[in-house]
Amino acid sequence: MEIWVERFQCLRGEVENTDAVVQVFFKKRIDGHNLEGLEEHQFRLSHLHGLHELLNVDFVLELERTFKAQVPAAGRTVSINHNSAAYSEADQALGDLEKALKGSNESELQQAQTEISAVRRLLQSSQIRVWALAALAGPPLAYLAKKTLDTGISKLATIAWDKLITLVGMIF
Repeated sequence: MEIWVERFQCLRGEVENTDAVVQVFFKKRIDGHNLEGLEEHQFRLSHLHGLHELLNVDFVLELERTFKAQVPAAGRTVSINHNSAAYSEADQALGDLEKALKGSNESELQQAQTEISAVRRLLQSSQIRVWALAALAGPPLAYLAKKTLDTGISKLATIAWDKLITLVGMIF
C-alpha cells in the first residue's frame, strides 16, 4: 500500500480553543489502483515546526495522535446515563440545593436558583457538551460555594459541584 499527502489546509480555531487546526488529507493506492476518497487527519498548527512536516505521513499521524490525546475535556460531548448512580447523586445534590434556595428573598440567590434549575434541565438530555455544562453550572455553584454567608447552602453547592465533576469526569 502506498500513502501520500494529497492536500492540507488550516482552519480557524474554535470558540473555546483559539489555536488553529491543520487538516491533512491522505490518498491511498493499492496494487497500482487509487482508492476512493481521502483520509482526513487533524492536529494543532502550534505543533507544526515547518511545512516539510506536512508531507511526512508518519509525522502527520504522530501529530494527530498527540492532538487527540490533548483535546481539552471541555471540548467534548458526553453521554448521560440517567440510570447511573452518578447521575442520581448529581441530580439529588442539585435538587437539594435548588430546594434550599427556593423562597429566598435575595435576588442573587433567586438568580442562582433559576440557574441551578437550568443545569438540572440540561442534564435531562442524553448527551451534553461539557463546555455548556461548565458555563451554566460553574458560575452559580462557585458563587454559592464561596460567597454565600449561609454555610448550609455553601456546603450543598460544594457537594453539587463534586457530584457534577464525578458525573462528567472532568474538572471545571
